[in-house]
Amino acid sequence: DVKEIQHDLQHNINATREFCKSKSSETNEKEEPKCAHAWFVSVLTGFNSRVVLDNIMNPVLISKEGWAAEGYPVRQPRIGWNAHTANAAFSIKLENVTVDTKFISVLSMKSYSDKWKNSKLAISTTVVQNSTVPMDMETNRTSKVDWNNEDLSYIDGYHEMKTSVFFLHKFPIIEGARKGDSVIVDMKLVQGSEFKINSIALCSS
Repeated sequence: DVKEIQHDLQHNINATREFCKSKSSETNEKEEPKCAHAWFVSVLTGFNSRVVLDNIMNPVLISKEGWAAEGYPVRQPRIGWNAHTANAAFSIKLENVTVDTKFISVLSMKSYSDKWKNSKLAISTTVVQNSTVPMDMETNRTSKVDWNNEDLSYIDGYHEMKTSVFFLHKFPIIEGARKGDSVIVDMKLVQGSEFKINSIALCSS
């Protein structure tokens, strides 16, 4: 469907403009990197297969339960980091970050089908003032997070609009991480049983 393709492309283009780049721009080779970690599933970025997404996520994953890289490059459902079960959770660590890291951005899908009702993702960030994450902080991540903490960030996965749309969400990392620190990101589906993420970025701005 031509309109559907145009719709997807426009959202990808808009999201690409919002996301900072993790390497120098073509027009200014001296530009400093802005992101400690960034990926974006899109034909435009070249990240459009499950293998590529797994290669991005596996090196930083501490744990995952109920999340997986799924989908197809062209036909529906498209590639994404997906959950299909209640309480699905995953954690990633970024050690010795290369830039001051103040924000986390997540590009996620909202959908209208019954299986998406009440879907809500909670996001927790922990700054470790060290170039590595201690082993005891990596174990049992889900139980270490207070999922009722009011400092958590939340993203809804359901809306009543009769189309699925991607939205960009940007949240501050409390106190931020300085260059050389480490960051742990924990995400859990605290309501519902369906969610899809198409990008995660941790950046300076």
